[in-house]
Amino acid sequence: MFSRAFLICALVGAVVSCDARAAEPIRVHLKSGVLVGKLDSGVATYKGVPYAAPPVGPLRGALPRPFPPWSGERMADDFGFSCPQRATPRNVPPDSRAVQLNDDCLTLNVWAPQGAHKAPVMVWIHGGGNEAGSSADSYTDGTEFARDGVVLVSLNYRLGAAGFQPHDGAANFGLWDQVAALGWVRDNATAFGGDPANVTLFGESAGGQDTLVLMTAAPARGLFQKAIVESGGGGWEIHPTLEKAQSNPPGESEPVVDGHLLKEAPLAAFAAGRATPVPLIIGTNSEEGSLLRLDVHSAGLIPQVSKDDLARLQKIYGSEAADDASLARLEFRDGYFTSEARWIAAKVAAGGVPVYTYRFEYVLGALQGRRSGAYHGSEIPFVFDHFPPVPTSEDDRRVERALHGCWVAFARTGKPVCADAPGWPAFDVRDPKWMVFDAHPAAHPMGPVAALDLLQCRLADPAWVSGDCAAK
Repeated sequence: MFSRAFLICALVGAVVSCDARAAEPIRVHLKSGVLVGKLDSGVATYKGVPYAAPPVGPLRGALPRPFPPWSGERMADDFGFSCPQRATPRNVPPDSRAVQLNDDCLTLNVWAPQGAHKAPVMVWIHGGGNEAGSSADSYTDGTEFARDGVVLVSLNYRLGAAGFQPHDGAANFGLWDQVAALGWVRDNATAFGGDPANVTLFGESAGGQDTLVLMTAAPARGLFQKAIVESGGGGWEIHPTLEKAQSNPPGESEPVVDGHLLKEAPLAAFAAGRATPVPLIIGTNSEEGSLLRLDVHSAGLIPQVSKDDLARLQKIYGSEAADDASLARLEFRDGYFTSEARWIAAKVAAGGVPVYTYRFEYVLGALQGRRSGAYHGSEIPFVFDHFPPVPTSEDDRRVERALHGCWVAFARTGKPVCADAPGWPAFDVRDPKWMVFDAHPAAHPMGPVAALDLLQCRLADPAWVSGDCAAK
């Protein structure tokens, strides 16, 4: 049966575009109750959906508990509150609840294709250093994923001290929230037309790092079948034990080896081949150094890197390191991001699992001439096909089609096969190549290998790279 909106559009189509028709209510029946969302141009949207009980009152400082069932209909037409952080998160709708900070924040959002059946599911974890951010960020709107046949889920999780400081012998509350959200997806994806056996977990920055952590967390095993890590460099961290973390000053926002969620440091699990063996895309941006101050200096930036090491890096990078600040940004990018991504790719590939690496180098046309490369996080609008309100060029749109299209293809099949980024090979440690997303995406040799080798040997735990660094 045709919807009322469709009939009205057909009757007045000469004056009003069908794409501009008003959204209409749509309902989905879950085991916990009925949600009322919005249907607009074939995309069903449900926002502010609780996936766990609010961590308030007696549940403050507790691991996530199931949200109780409700009677009647529950409106799901607005984002939920953002989790407490130092300031209102950026880029959230000004008329949404997301501009408010509240402990009652364990909600998620779903964008689903109308009439979908066994569609691939993608679950997004936002970045922000595990201290900031929101699932309501306008640049991570899931509409275009839904239009391409993907059920897209984004989630909030506890941040800062509430999410990562140990309390009463427990820890990793923000990560447990993510596991709870993945459990909710497993139990409810079918109601939205999604396939709970085809879930891709992906995130950027801290969200990418958390994705890697969950690949080593036993309670998350089986809750996702593929992973994408965007700029998820953790700086080769050796995460503290619960006992040590309990003495850390407030505000530390890193995972803890608690013996429950994490039995060992995540990178130790990758080194030993104990991470969950799921197909993986992992990569970095060309200007991860955008996270640094403009007047940064290379000396002392990474304590393990000596003066002689910096001289070697200067020669390796050549004209790219035209001044000391440029050298520092390259040292930071390849030390804390690229070398770790390459090492993780090698460890996952060694287990016979397909891994695909990339470097995002493209600068949006409106910003060209003002940026020397792709800043940390600048791939996100291309991934979600949701640009800022500026004129776009054919190059902009080509790179968007490539990045978004590869992510969709990977979610469907586990292979990033897409027309605008042809020939993306799986990672091979003997001849490592990555897809370079520039104006004309193509596969290139990964590098510079000498710089990555040197920085890996300085930063990685010797037990993880045993035998690799004797001559470096």
